[in-house]
Amino acid sequence: MKFRRILFWSHLATGLFVGLFVLTMSITGILLTYERPIVNMVTNSVKVSASAETNALPIEAVVDSIEANDALSGANKLRIRNTENAPFLVSGRGMDSVLINPFDASVMENPGNSVADGFHDIEMFHRWLGVSGEGRSVARGIIGAANLGFLFLVCSGLYLWLPKLWKWALIRLNLFFRTSYPGSKARDFNWHHVFGIWALIPLFFIVVSGAVFSYPWANKLVYASFGDAVPQRGGPPSASASSPAELIEDGDDIELASLDAVLQAARSSGEKPWTLIDVELPVTDEQLTYRITRHTGNGLLPEQRETLTFDRRTGEIS
Repeated sequence: MKFRRILFWSHLATGLFVGLFVLTMSITGILLTYERPIVNMVTNSVKVSASAETNALPIEAVVDSIEANDALSGANKLRIRNTENAPFLVSGRGMDSVLINPFDASVMENPGNSVADGFHDIEMFHRWLGVSGEGRSVARGIIGAANLGFLFLVCSGLYLWLPKLWKWALIRLNLFFRTSYPGSKARDFNWHHVFGIWALIPLFFIVVSGAVFSYPWANKLVYASFGDAVPQRGGPPSASASSPAELIEDGDDIELASLDAVLQAARSSGEKPWTLIDVELPVTDEQLTYRITRHTGNGLLPEQRETLTFDRRTGEIS
């Protein structure tokens, strides 16, 4: 009984201490979950005004215009959407994504960038309480401590939820909502227990994953439990970095398929209709192969995309 009383007051005190931080992390975490769909929705809402007689430029002319623009020097991906009058999306490291008019290759403002900036502020508050500079280490420590406190709430709450006598009648009282209550205190007590027990499993894994992000020792423990070593930051080099595109050697006279032909082949490949196509940038006239990513979904799910390598000499996709 004494241990249960100590655990109860510890549970209550911890809840009062970490409650505000948990609420803050929960709200910001939920918002960040929908960041990419919301940013994509705003970006995809932009349409290009064009008459029925207006023809889109060849994709190679658009790519040449992008590569000639010094402001887009960091671009490494061109995205084409399978939507009428949809602009192209150009993105890359160290730059805001921009929209390209497919009819004249002009640069258009992307309203999704301002939304992404707002989500960036939310992320900074989620990770460091909006603190910058040297104060981030303190803020990170507070967030980590609150996360561990939440883990204690989950574990201690389970123990306090267990009835003193293992009878179904007593278990049912805290497992389901009641039809009537003698007072507001009894109602709040019942609601707390019912919500707590049904949310126990998802909350446990959410909090444990948060501890992995907050503490290196927790991260190492997860990998050690599966017999793996912690991967290095940045991961292995990408295929494009380790295997540069094969180029035409000097003196070779080869007739190669154009990038427009490559895209046409990518559009028609596959059993499902395409929704998005990503072209790796930069592309040159000397490249013998092009890497194209073909999406059949919203561009977020790995199982809804495939990477195609187009051989410009044979006109075949592998």
